[in-house]
Amino acid sequence: VGYPLKAGSHKKLKVEFQKRAGRAGTRLKNTGEEAIKRLKKTCPELALVDHVLEARKWGKQASTYLNVNFDEDERQRSSTAACALSTFRWKSGKTGRNTGFNDQTVPYNLRNIIIADEGKELIYIDSERAELWMVAWIGHIDTMLKLLRDGVDLHTLHASVMLKMTVEQVKNSPNRRDNESVERYVGKQTGHAADYAVGARTLCA
Repeated sequence: VGYPLKAGSHKKLKVEFQKRAGRAGTRLKNTGEEAIKRLKKTCPELALVDHVLEARKWGKQASTYLNVNFDEDERQRSSTAACALSTFRWKSGKTGRNTGFNDQTVPYNLRNIIIADEGKELIYIDSERAELWMVAWIGHIDTMLKLLRDGVDLHTLHASVMLKMTVEQVKNSPNRRDNESVERYVGKQTGHAADYAVGARTLCA
């Protein structure tokens, strides 16, 4: 933009968006993610939206995983509690000393910041579609079990039904989030949320 502009400075961002987007910008009530994405649909040439979203993404990752306190020996530690949530899932987070971060949510692009001790190796264990299998098995959902046995990608299927798109449209969508389409990600998130009895208010949010 030609001058320093913080991605979190809503007041200055609003002025800048209004200046660049003309009449559409004057209707912008806030600079939250959904609001500026709607503005981008109205003004596809507005590259500032992409820059702001990208800056916010990296800023969030930096504040969560990089700009944090570590123990005096500079080791990453976290607290983990089994069955701490109402859904009996594990809960991970900072230690009682306010150090470290949630080991379970480190994004792929930052996992190389955690280095194993000399002579040791770090491994990543995640059973493929484990939650889906558990839901289908415990719930005696024969149709779901058959789909899983047939190798059907249920997240893509769920997204196609929910968004009224074909499976191929979901797979090949140009909207990408890491290694998957945004549509598949939405299908995955809402599907898992429904498995854990999400409320209407949370689902709509």
